[in-house]
Amino acid sequence: MDYIAMLCQSRKAAAGNDLGISLVEGIPQFGVARMHLIGPSGQTFNFGDSKGATSTRPWVATWLCGVHGNPGIRAIAASGKQAVSSGYFGQVGHFLYYNPHAAGDGTADALDFALPGGVVAATRSGWDKDDYFIAVKGGENADHTAQLDIGSFVLEAGGQRWGIELGADSERSTGFEVKPGADRTKRFALYLENTLGQNTLVIDGNQDLEAKAKVLVGASSPEQGLAVVDMTDAYSKAAKDVHRGAMVVRGAKPYAVIQDDLVIKTTQTITWSMHTKAEIAADGAKATLTQGGKTLIATIVSPAGATFSSGTPPEPSNAQSRDLVKEKVNILKVALADAKGPQSLCITFALDEAPAHTPTPVATWVPKK
Repeated sequence: MDYIAMLCQSRKAAAGNDLGISLVEGIPQFGVARMHLIGPSGQTFNFGDSKGATSTRPWVATWLCGVHGNPGIRAIAASGKQAVSSGYFGQVGHFLYYNPHAAGDGTADALDFALPGGVVAATRSGWDKDDYFIAVKGGENADHTAQLDIGSFVLEAGGQRWGIELGADSERSTGFEVKPGADRTKRFALYLENTLGQNTLVIDGNQDLEAKAKVLVGASSPEQGLAVVDMTDAYSKAAKDVHRGAMVVRGAKPYAVIQDDLVIKTTQTITWSMHTKAEIAADGAKATLTQGGKTLIATIVSPAGATFSSGTPPEPSNAQSRDLVKEKVNILKVALADAKGPQSLCITFALDEAPAHTPTPVATWVPKK
């Protein structure tokens, strides 16, 4: 979007119009998507090879507001001194295109963002910094820069990001850089690029390298927001009808839900993972996460008998790879051993105490018309 803004503004300055480039499908909607994919903490949904979760270059948001109107972005104050860098027009873009008058104190029309057939979805309990937030993705593993991360999600509550995306491995790490059409075997031997390094399911190793996944459905009401991602293609050898549902229940005592419904073809172990910077105390079907003076309670609602465990990422596979142990990354895990046939793993997340939640099949979350 940095380059599109520069192109449009340069064309307008030189010829008085941008040839309609700013109206090309997707660009008018970009500001809305950007708004919904930034959590209450101000961090972005940094899936794939994103370098970090920090929301940078606020001038992009204000430029979009100036061109297409403000979809509900709160007033954006000019940040501190911009880094002296030509990358992504960091300093120059801020100087030329930052528009302090384009963003006001409006509220977005909806708390949820989910387009059937889309790649990402997000839902939240509100727009304040302590509200609950989940963003989840589908995507295409065939992209030569993709991670095998279909179904991965981030989770926020109480001003903390509990479920984190780890981002990309070092560009110097062996096998990281892959040219289009080249063998990606070495890339997916890297923890940060393969399925183990994502907040998703692991069933019989990595996800299918050519898999595609889309948002199946989304729904929004005053009581809750939800989205469902069809992950079947990513696990087609081992399972069928693989659907991940993400829900935020609103109200006086809000909470978040991640639920995976699937059918296992032959006996397998299903491993659910969420990476976090929080300290984890696992105790059966309950896990207590602590971070930033806040406490998050994760609870396995179904299946009965399933338990949490905790762990840490493996040591770097080569000297150039990132060291996630030194970065103090922990992993909250659930393993369903000897799983076969229909399975439903439902986990709730709430600050301070577990909610009373009754799970229902993901297929029934949105009533058929």
